[in-house]
Amino acid sequence: MPATSPTHRDELLAEITRAFQDVPQPDEDLSGLAWPDLSDDFLREQLPFLASPSPAGFRYYMPAFLGFALREPIAQRLASLLALLKLPTELSGPAVTELLSYFEAASPPPVAVSSLMQQLTQANQALNLFVARASQLTPLPAKAIYHFLIYLQDAGTAAQQQEAAVAIARYWF
Repeated sequence: MPATSPTHRDELLAEITRAFQDVPQPDEDLSGLAWPDLSDDFLREQLPFLASPSPAGFRYYMPAFLGFALREPIAQRLASLLALLKLPTELSGPAVTELLSYFEAASPPPVAVSSLMQQLTQANQALNLFVARASQLTPLPAKAIYHFLIYLQDAGTAAQQQEAAVAIARYWF
């Protein structure tokens, strides 16, 4: 991992705090706990929460998880956070091509195509959830997330740099 200035990290933590300070607290998600009050121990235990926050919970608790990731940049935690910040894609090109070939040939699709259709449905649901969450952000929090991703491009492992670049290219540019 390239060396980074602690001042840069501290400046980013301060930016994240400022950007999210006026975000209203949701009634649901994490029992209405205030994000600035969440300890790193609590966040460590609540990491699975990253898979299922409501759009309001995503918007409100994101600064706690961003800050935690900066204070304790453990690869698995960052991977979970980056997955949440990356716009999902639909099926891969070859899978879509295979599916379309059956419809164009008007031949009955094999059982594998039903699996492809299920994957497409799940991908669309993931895409809709991402948009519902990300669209809740105002410009300041969105910019703070963008700066977090830029920071990971500069300071993360090779895998984190790549995932951050993909997240930026797909949505946070």
